[in-house]
Amino acid sequence: MKEVLVLLPDSPYSDWIIQKVQLLQGTNYDFACFGVERNYIKSPVCTFMMPGSSAYQEFIKKKNKYDRVVIHYHTQETGFFVEKSQIPSEKLVWVLWSGDLYNSKFYKKPLYLRQTLLWKEANTTELKRNSKLKEYVKSLLGKINSYDYQKSFQRIKYIGTCFPTDVNEADDTFGKCYIIIPHNILSINELFEVNSFATIQSTGTKILLGHSGAVENNHLDGIDLLQKLRISHQILCPLSYGGEEYIKAVISAGNNAFGDKFQPLTAFLPKIEYYQLLTEVGFAVFFLRIQQAFGNILGLLFLGVKIFLPKENSIFIDLRKKGFLLFSIEELSKKAISNGLNEQDRLQNRSLILKLYNEEKIAESYERMYLGSMNNVE
Repeated sequence: MKEVLVLLPDSPYSDWIIQKVQLLQGTNYDFACFGVERNYIKSPVCTFMMPGSSAYQEFIKKKNKYDRVVIHYHTQETGFFVEKSQIPSEKLVWVLWSGDLYNSKFYKKPLYLRQTLLWKEANTTELKRNSKLKEYVKSLLGKINSYDYQKSFQRIKYIGTCFPTDVNEADDTFGKCYIIIPHNILSINELFEVNSFATIQSTGTKILLGHSGAVENNHLDGIDLLQKLRISHQILCPLSYGGEEYIKAVISAGNNAFGDKFQPLTAFLPKIEYYQLLTEVGFAVFFLRIQQAFGNILGLLFLGVKIFLPKENSIFIDLRKKGFLLFSIEELSKKAISNGLNEQDRLQNRSLILKLYNEEKIAESYERMYLGSMNNVE
């Protein structure tokens, strides 16, 4: 019987992942998170530990028993583990969540558009990075370090994702040619209330700007462009989490540009209430240059919202290849946001979501990831 180790971040999604993995037969699983406090993971089968602790040292002794090691969200802690344990490449799969690539210091392409970059440069005090020598010394001393973290990306052979474009970005970043294992982490049932959504659709004309207060949303550039287009729509702007100072800057810019037509959403809403609010939205504009907000985007497409994304965003690239109707930021105009999707286009997007992200498809994805032969994906 196969032995599989699943390394997880302390994320709201991790319990769902654990539940889906536990449904698989024919393999024994261990779940671990390199942390101390449980903020999100509630499942008791997931062991929490910190590198260097006695529990961690005992854990490392079992490394050779695993036939496969699946890393969700690759960090310095997971990189330290695979390097110090010398996990063979053939056993390693990195399930790429997006942020573990784009927010790593190794990714060099720009995340920010002009207005947002100017704000960030004016409001960020960059700490001097530790030298490679210092990081190497940390490695010798058995401490978490960026030296082993960077090396670990070379050790990895496989990437699990439903976004081939993200793998191309990882290839370019690390000078590798990773092998893709097609994998969807969550079904539409976890991403949004599909049963409730089956009887509702968007009927409004509001514009949704971004999905959170994360700086990668480039809100300031979005506000600038929408102001130049002289739009008259009300604008909903979700800002329930992110950097406090950045959120203040976005609210100030939005109020200055649109007055009371700009509606910041700073309180966290239960999922069903949030998506009910989105039925007032006819258009959604994301200035994300990277893959974020996938669940939000699928939910909006299911509701029939017309979505605009930068053409370099992997969600835009890969969903367009699958037949979804999305639009690029370059196509954004006053005319484009005065005409919503027609019924045929709405049904096309909804039917593709039901076809590609249903429970059966996700179950197949998990079987492929955790039970399938690595040789079959090469």
